[in-house]
Amino acid sequence: MTAAAGTHPAPVPRARPTRFEWERAFRSARLPRHLQLVLFHVASYMDHSGRNAWPAVGTLADDMGYSRRRVFQLLAELEALGWVETVERAGSSSERHPAIPGGVNFRLHPGDETQIAPQG
Repeated sequence: MTAAAGTHPAPVPRARPTRFEWERAFRSARLPRHLQLVLFHVASYMDHSGRNAWPAVGTLADDMGYSRRRVFQLLAELEALGWVETVERAGSSSERHPAIPGGVNFRLHPGDETQIAPQG
């Protein structure tokens, strides 16, 4: 089937934000402090390209003084809000990636306003 015959075009993959873009975006967002704490700790493990960001849940729990269960809850909440994407890997644990929810405005440089268009 073609797009004209009623199918939807394949979604365009979003580029992952860099660490800098992700930090700017979540600093600009009005998130509760406990959620920002998780994002800051995850970002501290991230390389500049936005990869290699995910320490073990136990490491995050130790860093923040939370239980592993609480960290899982917070990561799920951040995923529901669009700040984290989970990708299932065959035969292995899932992989999490940084994301910026659609419609979030943030400044990369003074005087610059960037808006991420809503997804969907």
